[in-house]
Amino acid sequence: MRIRRVGAIHFQHGIPFPSAVWREFKASTINIISECEFKNHDERDAALDAWNIFVSFIIREMKMGTWAMGDTLGSIP
Repeated sequence: MRIRRVGAIHFQHGIPFPSAVWREFKASTINIISECEFKNHDERDAALDAWNIFVSFIIREMKMGTWAMGDTLGSIP
């Protein structure tokens, strides 16, 4: 995945993303989405759940890219 490759390249260039950075990224993104207007409470909850899952996916894939640094960058999809 390209997201893993981005994580690997950042790691290779010495740009770490500690847990505090990931937490702030996720919290900020969810906070921005929560400020949007929604038709009703259910739509708001569904949107926040979807964004939470999406951001978690991005974070997981970026971390997997840094963990894969034992592999060659060319082998990371």
